[in-house]
Amino acid sequence: MLRGHGKSLADYDLPLPDVTLLEEDPDDDIFGAIDSAVSWAVQLDNLNDEQRTVFNRVMAAVDNNRNVSKLFYIDGPGGTGKTTLYGCLIWSLRNQGRSVLSVAFTGLAASPMDGCMTVHSTFGLPFGTLNDDSTSTITLQSLRAQRIRDAALIVFDEAPMSPGLQLTVVNRLLQDIMGSELPFGGKPVLFAGDFRQILPVVRRGTRSDIVRSFDAEHARR
Repeated sequence: MLRGHGKSLADYDLPLPDVTLLEEDPDDDIFGAIDSAVSWAVQLDNLNDEQRTVFNRVMAAVDNNRNVSKLFYIDGPGGTGKTTLYGCLIWSLRNQGRSVLSVAFTGLAASPMDGCMTVHSTFGLPFGTLNDDSTSTITLQSLRAQRIRDAALIVFDEAPMSPGLQLTVVNRLLQDIMGSELPFGGKPVLFAGDFRQILPVVRRGTRSDIVRSFDAEHARR
């Protein structure tokens, strides 16, 4: 995670780990387990019908230069192959010499995706409570803006966890960078997540009411 932000333990006066004591966990990082071109090609060939449909539609949107909205959302619980689909898209585009931005709401979710960073760091969002007037710290002439402008695709994981105002600020930033009033500046964006991880909404309910509602819904399932 530190390397993803261009940092190291030494930047915080922390000792470096003894690499001889580290052991690789084959299940810890999907991208570490299948990082070769051959392996990703195999993964791509083995996509199921639903994954293949999404893959083809996203790739078609990336290649479509028309000024149309190119937004997608994938919903699915853990273990349904969302991360494998991300990996195939990222590998395929980068294999063509194109850049891809992969972001997630939390650092924990960002860690399994190749080159993934948090939404805050990627789009220069202010920390703390957002409001309708919140803006990104990224300037249109900066290298960070150019990196966003050059991206063929943005993979946005954990989208249901992002507050609405956060998405509003990102939308406004992309519209400014791309010079387009289309949603998210007309940039191809693949949103993904699992709404099953979100607590139910209980109007005017207390915390206890929400927990009880969740328990009842879980019992029905």
